[in-house]
Amino acid sequence: MVREVATELRASLVGGRARAVLLDREASTVLLCLRESTVLFDLRPQAPGVSLAPPQEPPPGARPLPAKVDEIDSIPDERILRIHFRRVRGRSEDLVLIVEFGPRRPNAVIADRSTGRIRSVLSPSTGERPLSSGLLYALPGGDPRRGADGTMEAEAWDRLVDPTQTGGPRRALLAGVAWTSSINAEFLLDSPGGHARWRRLALGSDSAPGWYTGEKGPQAYPVPVGETDAWHPAESFLGAVAAARAAVEGTAAAGASDPGGEGTAVAPGGTYVPGAAIQALEADLDRAERALARLRGELAGLPAPEELRARADLILARIGEIPRGGSEVVLEGFDGSPVAVSLDPALDPAANARKLYDRAARAERAGERLPGRIGKAEERLALASRRLEEARSGSLSAERIRALMGPSDERGSGGGSGAPSSLPYRRFVSSGGLEIRVGRGAKHNDELTFGHSRPMDVWLHARSVGGAHVVLRWDSEDRPPARDLEEAAVLAALHSKARTSGSVPVDWTRRKWVRKPRGAKAGSVTMGRAETVFVEPDPTVMERLDPGD
Repeated sequence: MVREVATELRASLVGGRARAVLLDREASTVLLCLRESTVLFDLRPQAPGVSLAPPQEPPPGARPLPAKVDEIDSIPDERILRIHFRRVRGRSEDLVLIVEFGPRRPNAVIADRSTGRIRSVLSPSTGERPLSSGLLYALPGGDPRRGADGTMEAEAWDRLVDPTQTGGPRRALLAGVAWTSSINAEFLLDSPGGHARWRRLALGSDSAPGWYTGEKGPQAYPVPVGETDAWHPAESFLGAVAAARAAVEGTAAAGASDPGGEGTAVAPGGTYVPGAAIQALEADLDRAERALARLRGELAGLPAPEELRARADLILARIGEIPRGGSEVVLEGFDGSPVAVSLDPALDPAANARKLYDRAARAERAGERLPGRIGKAEERLALASRRLEEARSGSLSAERIRALMGPSDERGSGGGSGAPSSLPYRRFVSSGGLEIRVGRGAKHNDELTFGHSRPMDVWLHARSVGGAHVVLRWDSEDRPPARDLEEAAVLAALHSKARTSGSVPVDWTRRKWVRKPRGAKAGSVTMGRAETVFVEPDPTVMERLDPGD
């Protein structure tokens, strides 16, 4: 199969001008951009493939390659394809792109064509066959099988496939004869003409590509070697690969209905999206799923307001019977039955009743607002799912993904991969138009505080409880506006473990007075010159300040 790919690519690409090559480790793919076309090698073990598509602009992070395609070949009886390049300018060495379609660890290497020294590798490895920049490229080890040059005497073949030998002929065939595999073994052993069939396969003299449908799924192959009623002929082997992949994915991918067209297979969607961009969209989908699950869980866990008020009414009706300092008391209910009522021992009976009334009011407000928030979260989840599906199909470009996912890290991406960066904070806008940033978790709290804030920004955190770091963007020596400060404090309270309390103390200071102690765990900081505001964690404030998409 690799030899057939090399043959078809040679006919299409030799003499063409290369522009760039990208070894995309996140996506396990290799993208070769030429002036006339684009070649995509998908090295994922579950869905390996090769596609030819129209020319595209090299994505960010691609390695410039001002060269001509000089030759394309494969190594006999190996799953290794090589594309040789001849430089058209500059003094650098000529290069070779080596693509390994190994079943266990597929890989790709860019090496000097003359010396074999590795320039870059898709998946660096160590051990018996180390692959990393600076080392000499070496072929996979293992004992070579007989007949790699397509020659083997019929008598030697008959001895190998003798059914009386230990292990059986199939095992002997696969272990000792080149150009054999589990795909063609039965075809070669099925009749007395197996040796002649093997010679035609080994020499590649009767190419007739297509793809099978079978129990193990669609399978492209250069010649029909299985059941004829499950065989679908194609104009080219790359076209057969495209059709088989489309059948696996259950999509009407380009090239599936007329596999190959003029000897090429068009990559689904036609636009390559770097793996890092796909990962960012997958993370966005995961966040949307978790947010929806959290809201649904919050709605399901709401206490019944009428029950809370009934307990509060009972406390006030039996207030003279309740001693102070207890955590629970059993009172006679209005229907005469005993009722166990939990209490806050730090509060007197009247304060406990007020607390229950407050909880009932908050539960009612939450019951009114949560269905709407759940509806928005469901829309957000559908949007994230649609974006990911469009990116995977190639109809959503990396540039569009970056625009949809928001601005990148203010300090710069550093890696040059062009992938959208997932910000460590959620963004809100106060009533006065100031930006409020709320950390997404312990690790992201540190990143927000020490990487995405300025020294004069206002830093907030709910006192003595776990919660998000919150930054109110403010660069003046003056105190921030009271309303904006209060709204930022409410967000800090809502994103803390005190979110269900009636009143939450929130400490605030300038970001420059926040320090990270040596050895402290993620999200743990100290602060100086702090002041405190007391706020009610009202969820409607978060809805009002959320800028949305």
